[in-house]
Amino acid sequence: MTKFATISFLFLSALMIGCSNVEAQMVETDSTEHRSARAKWESLQSRLGLLDYKYGFTNASSRSELSTSYIVLVEQDKVVEVEPFFWSDQQPDPSQFSTVNDFFDLIFSSIEANSSVRAVYDDTHGYPSELTIVNNEMGVHVNYVIDVMTIYSVAQEELDRNKVLWIKTSTENYDYTLRLSCFCIPSATLPKRIEVREGVIETIFDLETGMESENFFFSTLLDQFKEIQDAIRNRWNIISTSYNDTLGYPARVFFDIHHGMSHDERLTEVKDVVIFGFPSVDEINSFSPTAAPFVLETSDDTEFSLFPNTSTIVTGGHMIGTSRAYCALPTMTIALVTILTIVATIVVETAT
Repeated sequence: MTKFATISFLFLSALMIGCSNVEAQMVETDSTEHRSARAKWESLQSRLGLLDYKYGFTNASSRSELSTSYIVLVEQDKVVEVEPFFWSDQQPDPSQFSTVNDFFDLIFSSIEANSSVRAVYDDTHGYPSELTIVNNEMGVHVNYVIDVMTIYSVAQEELDRNKVLWIKTSTENYDYTLRLSCFCIPSATLPKRIEVREGVIETIFDLETGMESENFFFSTLLDQFKEIQDAIRNRWNIISTSYNDTLGYPARVFFDIHHGMSHDERLTEVKDVVIFGFPSVDEINSFSPTAAPFVLETSDDTEFSLFPNTSTIVTGGHMIGTSRAYCALPTMTIALVTILTIVATIVVETAT
């Protein structure tokens, strides 16, 4: 999400929620829906402990939306830092802001007080993203927009899990295609084919020109894990990542460092990873039929042949090869020799 999109979301949501017709579009929240949503959030806390996250908050109860939008940082389920989304000379008091658990408590107590409660909950983690509470008898009318940007605890868990997958490949020799989208010189954003040898970038080719390219701050796949870790540690506003399911390398990474910085967004996409280090013929012959001596990834379905009369189909852009096909040739040779030996024995016995 770019800063422009984030600002637009907070601003327009505040305006819309302040209008009466929006309340009609929101579903009346009952205790069952509330418990179901909270169970998702508590399940996340049960797995990861007290959570760290950052969210955008707009108090749309006020008509002065520009002065009531904030970025709220929560660590270990405590609000530790609040910044105005738009420039302000007033420093907000963190104690006046809520955690997601506080919002759940507010919803529950409002339902118990027979208030009209209407909320939109996140499908994955259950936190409320929009909240309207009306109790005319008590003079309560609350409109909140809650835009969770990054749950750092989840980002850290995903990083740790996928880094283990990548390290298990035990490879320092591979090629991959990288596409960078950023506010930088145009030549840096052209797709590149990057060759890594012994864990170091050796050559970079521009895929559009076919010419060798300079390194515009490109990194190895292992270094990309370090960049994500730095982003989590420094609490960058938006960290959106997806990883390769099998090998674990970062396939798509989006960063938005800070809402107050212009043009700091960056999107990195990785594909067509090819890992080198195929076994020798002697090594292949020694493998069992179920061994998996190498890993190969391509962007398309590809047929390739490493040895005479052998071929393997790479499907869906990824394949972990086995030696079953490569054991066929030595197995056939042994069978042929055995047959010839039997025939020769019969011939000799017949002659005598």
